[in-house]
Amino acid sequence: MKPLRKRLLFVSVGLSPHGGGIATAGRLLLRAVRDFAEERDVEVRLLTLGGSDEVPHGVDGQAFDGDRRALARAVWRAQFGEGFRHQVYDFLGVARIQGILPRAFVARYLLYVYGIEVWRPLAGARRRALAAATVRLACSAHTVERLRAHNPRAPVVTPLHLAMSADGDGGHPVDEALLARLGEGFVLIVGRMQGDRYKGHEDLLAALAQLAPAHPGLRLAIVGEGHDRARLEARARELGVAERAIFTGFVDAATLSAIYRRCGVFAMPSEGEGFGLVYLEAMRAGKPCVALLGSAAAEIVVDGVTGRLVTPGAEPLKQALCELLHDPAATAALGAAGRERWHHAFRPELFAHGLRPHLETLVAEGRP
Repeated sequence: MKPLRKRLLFVSVGLSPHGGGIATAGRLLLRAVRDFAEERDVEVRLLTLGGSDEVPHGVDGQAFDGDRRALARAVWRAQFGEGFRHQVYDFLGVARIQGILPRAFVARYLLYVYGIEVWRPLAGARRRALAAATVRLACSAHTVERLRAHNPRAPVVTPLHLAMSADGDGGHPVDEALLARLGEGFVLIVGRMQGDRYKGHEDLLAALAQLAPAHPGLRLAIVGEGHDRARLEARARELGVAERAIFTGFVDAATLSAIYRRCGVFAMPSEGEGFGLVYLEAMRAGKPCVALLGSAAAEIVVDGVTGRLVTPGAEPLKQALCELLHDPAATAALGAAGRERWHHAFRPELFAHGLRPHLETLVAEGRP
């Protein structure tokens, strides 16, 4: 008798283009899983907590618009009634669907974690979901270290860096008025402005104020949205740099790509990134990055080679930016080296290659 075709269920927290880094990572993971499944003749079904517009064309999938209970019921139906014994979860929160099952009924599943969701003591279904996974991956060694700092008895989690595809937005309409307002050679930060305030916006504004007297044309482009934006705009006025700090709000993908190409330096001194896909976006555009020592960005940005790693605070940030602004040739060389590093270490096919042995382990026969 011919063996039954294996079935693989991909369970996502959300894949929206507007969903930030985790959604981008989910799309990367889904693409790699689908490529693997096509080669191995494995059936793939997608179940997402997001909206129906997040199901890619040609994918057997269903969306649940935030209804976690309906998603859980669908997972269990597929698992117990339709033979989807192998699963992939792109976020610990949705993997709780397995964490609440009795151990004997848990599927074989791969779990990918990012950062803040595991940088705290885990309990209940979240702790069990991490422990019961057949394969546990994380976006960086930094994420694994912080996971263990809060959960010393956590099981083995293997780092597997994320990736960024080539820029495919050329030829699409862009916001020409915004690009004209920004000009070229500005400092850029891209990230949401939320109450957690860990991305470094305020330090950048303070550094801009210190640099302004010696650099009359210097501007800071602040791309993103969030409920902390009004406070940061007020802070820019207090520092006397309101005309130099340009808050763009949300921009479409084509305009964002053009902004990266026009900036001089990308700077995000964030203390809370599990990885930091924005650094890859900047490196792909050939721009040097300024980030924090001891952060996840230190696994991406090579100090003195593709950018600068600094200690926290406005003063170290100001000094690094000052050095880059005073030596355009060296800055351009850092950017070129960053693009080379992206090409050789952070492309999607490299991520898929690293993921492959873990998917082989997942679909192997036998109990976890």
